[in-house]
Amino acid sequence: MVDVEVDVVDNFLHYGLLLGAVFQLIAIFAIVILPPKDDEKIEVEATSKSPETKRPEGSSPSKKSKKESKKRR
Repeated sequence: MVDVEVDVVDNFLHYGLLLGAVFQLIAIFAIVILPPKDDEKIEVEATSKSPETKRPEGSSPSKKSKKESKKRR
């Protein structure tokens, strides 16, 4: 077998990556398992039903800019 020398930097990198992976797994499980708070549910429902966020059909910012550029010519 090949003998590999392990120095301090390799150990630090190994355990740092291991700690980062454990932290990511805990964060993912927290998102999946923990239910959202009541305040967050209310905010999400309020923002999704807001009429200001919906644009009327057929109007887009690109069409308006093209019409304005034609008027200036």
